[in-house]
Amino acid sequence: MLAAALDLGTTWIKAGILGENGFLEEIVSQPAPPVTGKGRVWDSTAAEYRDAAGALLNNLLGESHETVRLGITSQRSSFVLWEKKSGTPVTPLISWRDRSALAWCRRRRRIQTSIRKVTGLPLFPQYAGPKLAVLLQKQPDLRRGLEGGTLLFGTLETYLIWCWSPDRAHETDLTMAARTVMVDPRTCAWSPDQLELFKIPDRALPRIVVTSGRSLPLEKNRVLAVSIADQASAAQVLLGGGSSAALVNAGSGAFILRSTGSEMKLLKGYLSGPIRGGPDCRENVYALEGAINGAGITVDRFGAGPTELPSKDPTPGAFCMPDKAGIGSPYLQPARSLKFSKEALSLADEEKRRLALEGIVFRVRQNLEGLFPDSLPDPVLLAGGLTREPFLAPALAACLGRPVSLLKELEGTLLGVARLAVDTARSWEVPPTREIEPGPDGAYLAGKFRRWKAWVSRRLAASSHRKA
Repeated sequence: MLAAALDLGTTWIKAGILGENGFLEEIVSQPAPPVTGKGRVWDSTAAEYRDAAGALLNNLLGESHETVRLGITSQRSSFVLWEKKSGTPVTPLISWRDRSALAWCRRRRRIQTSIRKVTGLPLFPQYAGPKLAVLLQKQPDLRRGLEGGTLLFGTLETYLIWCWSPDRAHETDLTMAARTVMVDPRTCAWSPDQLELFKIPDRALPRIVVTSGRSLPLEKNRVLAVSIADQASAAQVLLGGGSSAALVNAGSGAFILRSTGSEMKLLKGYLSGPIRGGPDCRENVYALEGAINGAGITVDRFGAGPTELPSKDPTPGAFCMPDKAGIGSPYLQPARSLKFSKEALSLADEEKRRLALEGIVFRVRQNLEGLFPDSLPDPVLLAGGLTREPFLAPALAACLGRPVSLLKELEGTLLGVARLAVDTARSWEVPPTREIEPGPDGAYLAGKFRRWKAWVSRRLAASSHRKA
């Protein structure tokens, strides 16, 4: 065993062992504590998540007396506040799906441009900064605790690292910290202007450290070698520093990434940020990102599947916008969510499931066109748990009119962090892929994509007209 890896997902927690050949030899998983909510408030139980992740890792590694290098990758933007003395959470694990800060963000739309220039991100309610600002407004005792040093703030992986380290290390890496909208990714530091905007005391925040190459002692003879955001982890193993390839990582959400190397670039309608933080803010790697705020969590609403790709469209007039927690790139409309066209409303769940998958394919193509305006990328790499769905890869190939490369190792996120835990300078064999060529099944999707875009434009225009 070269290293172990832990993936703190929204719907699943996964752990794996990296073998001498540089690939995952053993993977165990279990459902994550459920994220529940109503309206715009969504959360889960932080202590329950911590215990579940710890039990899964213990199940994988046992009571080994050997030192194990561990990499942790985490869902982004979910956070918790806890007591510094006892480690007891004083808030739920507030999910990235939570949109309780929507009104707060709306009132500050005039400063969107300045925030984006600093952070590379829009002022969006899914990020921790706005949600924390609202939380502290509603509960002044929490603010007093953060200001007084009795409470700490952290994203999910920060809380687990604090709990599992004997010296109670309060730290995070740049890829996770940047998604709070409280960091300037170019300086690798918490931004004083952003902290002032959100009214967040800096003494409550974790120290920002390098992404990889660490040696932090943890319990049970484990050493934390790397912690990294989930999408950044997948990008490490699949994209490297090149800019001609695109990564489509489809899990609970779907994300489309294009590496921009050592330069942080901004593109209207898209997100920008680090996928690796280097020492002293050197050797950083950045990426542009398209986000679809709903993939697996949307599809799962309509049954377990699988769903096959038909040769002819059973519902040519029915469409779906699959984003469930605010519409992502390139629209960036946090108040909107999952919608079907009226022709789809009376359909059975099986058909709605197919339309949701179809909507994800259309959103992926839309984001690829935005991120690669001159020509479609080569290759288009497809990874993530949702690729187990037989509809997805051939449908995307048909919609694009060109092959896509399906990662044979579906757990690209887990593989990425496991490899980083070993040696960041080591040259690894490229994970094998399977070419999925466009076929007769789904040939209708390219034409339907244009009709889908027109339907979305009409819906958004109608919504804007009503608000005006």
